[in-house]
Amino acid sequence: ERINFGEEKEDKGFCLVNIEKVKTTYEFIPVPARRFITIDSVIPQGEDPTITLLHEIESHDLADAIVRIFYTMPTEGIDSLDFNKINPALEEAFLVTTISEKAKPLERTQRAEISENLGMLEALDKYIQSSPELIPLSNELKFKAGELERELANHPA
Repeated sequence: ERINFGEEKEDKGFCLVNIEKVKTTYEFIPVPARRFITIDSVIPQGEDPTITLLHEIESHDLADAIVRIFYTMPTEGIDSLDFNKINPALEEAFLVTTISEKAKPLERTQRAEISENLGMLEALDKYIQSSPELIPLSNELKFKAGELERELANHPA
C-alpha cells in the first residue's frame, strides 16, 4: 500500500526473486494499491469558485481513493466557496485528507547590492532604499551611523 502522497504516482508491488547457483534474476510484480489523488485547482478571477472546484473534482475517479484538494483563488472569492455542495461530490473517496487554500509565495525583496568597496554611509543608503519601511527613518539612521563612525575613528583598536 501507499503510505503518503509522496508515493502517489509510484507503482506498488513485490519482487519475485529466482536465486540459482550461477545466476539470480528478479521480476517486479505490480499489485493493485489504493490510489492517492491530489487535486490542485486554480480558480480564475470572476469564476464561481464552488462550480469550478466541483468541475475539477468531477473530472477524477475518486472511488476508494485517498484525496487531498488544494485551490488557489482571488482573495475576494474565499467566502463564496460552498462546502455544503463540495463535500457530497467527495463521498466516493475512501478518505479526504485536506481541502485547503494553497499558500501564496512570499514576495521577496531584492537585496541592495552592497560591497566592501562602498563607504559606510553609501552602503547604509543603498540598504535603506531597498527596505521601504526604513525610508522614513533615513535621515535619523544616517545621523546615528555618522555618530558611530566618528566614535569608532576616535577609538582605534
